[in-house]
Amino acid sequence: MGGANYFGSVNDITRDMVQTSIVDGDLTYWGSAGVAAGGKVGVTGMYTPTKTGYGIVGGQLNLGAGIPAGLFLINGTGGVSNT
Repeated sequence: MGGANYFGSVNDITRDMVQTSIVDGDLTYWGSAGVAAGGKVGVTGMYTPTKTGYGIVGGQLNLGAGIPAGLFLINGTGGVSNT
């Protein structure tokens, strides 16, 4: 379950506002954290820069099965991916 928002003008929204060239730095930056103890509940946040400079900000709620890593019930991760 999740969503994303663009904070610029609606007139900026076009088909080419998000590019997909990793070489040019067109990336989505994301981070995720959650609790795993039989089940997993977590959240993920993401940011995708756009040509206009406003960017797209999104997030999602993650639910599922999870196994704790030893004594640690909280886990997290982050990274970049192609837009």
